[in-house]
Formats: sequence, C-alpha cells, structure tokens
Amino acid sequence: MPKKISSKNVAYEGQIIRVEATNTADGRIFEKASRSPGTRIIIYDEINDQILLSQEYRPELGETDYRLPGGKVRDKIRDWDEIKDRPDVLSLIGQACMKEAREEVGMEVENIELFTNFGSGGPTIGWDLYYFVATKFKALGKQQLETEEDIKAMWVSSAQAAVICLSGQMREGRSVAALSQFLYQKGKIQIRKS
Repeated sequence: MPKKISSKNVAYEGQIIRVEATNTADGRIFEKASRSPGTRIIIYDEINDQILLSQEYRPELGETDYRLPGGKVRDKIRDWDEIKDRPDVLSLIGQACMKEAREEVGMEVENIELFTNFGSGGPTIGWDLYYFVATKFKALGKQQLETEEDIKAMWVSSAQAAVICLSGQMREGRSVAALSQFLYQKGKIQIRKS
C-alpha cells in the first residue's frame, strides 16, 4: 500500500471506464479502473415463493447464464460523475434499477428496498453492484430489450433459485452471494451445523 500519493492522472477514459494512474511516494505507478456502478433486483413473489430470474446470453461466456435483472446506473462514466456525490444518489440508483426491471424482464416494480451493496473486492477495479428487493410488482407484458440483448425472463421457486446459485449455473459471483443471502434470510437455504 502506498504511503503517500504525490499525483493522480487519468491515464485513459473511454465511454464506460476510466483508468487513473497514481504516482506513489516511492516512485511506483498504481492504476485503478472505475466505471458506473450496476444494479440488480431480486423480484420475489411471496405468495408463490418464486424469484424472477433471467436467462441471458453473455458474450464474455459464449453461452447463456442465469442472472438477476439489472444493468448500469449510468451508461457513461461522466454521467455517473455528475450524480455520484448528490445527497439523493441512492434514490437515483434505485430508479436505474426500476428502469432495468421494466426493460429486461417487463416488470413494473414498487417499493424497492436496498438489500446489499457489493464492491468489486479489490483495489484496482472500482465497480459496485447495488442489490434491491421488490415484493410488489406487475407484469407489463413485454420487455424493452436493446438490439444486442437476448434475455428470457423466468419464474423459479426459491428451491430452484438456491440450486441455480449453489450449483454454478449462475456465474456472476456477487449475484450468487446476494441471492444466497436473501434466500438464507427467508429460511430457504439451511446451514447445517457440524
């Protein structure tokens, strides 16, 4: 860990990602990439004990993956810069989450609550994911997908969701952790004490 930062410069800035290079007091260069945070939503049907997941083709995997609906808070890093320090930023993140639910799975969600926030888990990448829960919702009848998106919404039981998480069928690790925690808190995943 650097003792003292003597200067900080943007080494690269694209539409989505910015890389800042920092010169440390001992002469090393430390780089950190950052992007607008993302949102994910756990849409939970309490009456039928079901969770709405999506099956989405992911180019980075070359195959379909189970996902929680979600996306970026802002599409461009500079647009995120404009709102990140506002006192109502959490509300704006929630609005982005609600927009993604409408677009990706065709659901109008109400009364969402922040469940958890996972950072990127390391010092070199800044990319938080905010997880919300919705228990009030209504189907809009159709998705509003972008041209490159291939997403199918599907209801699964809590038991099926647990299997999907714990068997490796959902590959986004932070979403596996968040959904597993949600299921555990609802008593749908049991931990056996040895």
